[in-house]
Amino acid sequence: MFRRTVATVVNERASLNFASELLGHTDPKVMIEHYIRRNEQMNPLTA
Repeated sequence: MFRRTVATVVNERASLNFASELLGHTDPKVMIEHYIRRNEQMNPLTA
């Protein structure tokens, strides 16, 4: 859970590539599929 939190925060604040490098992954796809939490909150205006 800690790795997911770190990956998500670094992705939001910096970049996917940096998060991937920081956690030791060579392919950013791994980060997207397994670590980055999607923002599941919907903007009320969009809804």
